[in-house]
Amino acid sequence: MKKSIAFVAAIFAFAANAAVETVEISAGGSWESPGCRALAVRAVSSVASGTANVAGVFAYAVTSNATETVTDTEVLWQRILTNDTASVTNTYSGQVVYTPPPPWKLASEGWVTNTTDRTVSRQVKTGETLMLTNTIGSVTCSGGLGYAAPSGAGAYIAPGEKVSWSGTAKGRVWLWIER
Repeated sequence: MKKSIAFVAAIFAFAANAAVETVEISAGGSWESPGCRALAVRAVSSVASGTANVAGVFAYAVTSNATETVTDTEVLWQRILTNDTASVTNTYSGQVVYTPPPPWKLASEGWVTNTTDRTVSRQVKTGETLMLTNTIGSVTCSGGLGYAAPSGAGAYIAPGEKVSWSGTAKGRVWLWIER
């Protein structure tokens, strides 16, 4: 009994995640996809043997990698303290007030520079646009009614893709989608 309840709960959990909707596209109209999967295409036409080719068009801006190398030079104050057996080097960024070393140590002080190179890469639009076409389904009506089941890559509709249909059919097309 517990396994049956768990199985039914799993089915309801899956069904809650998969929302199936219907979208109606009239002749000459289009629909912008939120990103989904097409389950079925149905066409109703006043032309008994009309055809409806449902396709999505997606505009993709072409980008290129742009790199730029920037060189930074930072002035540092360096103090080296030595007592003939050991040496300690301290480097300070920016202006440091001079303090004389203790008389029992020899000191060498001065300005030094630290140079670093950074290479920055970023995506830059080239100004070119690719128009990609996704054939979702082709319907041939029989007696004014037709049906097609999208399969393969055409079943997946990208976010922002404009879906419309063309052909000899005169009427409407319904698209069943799963988000």
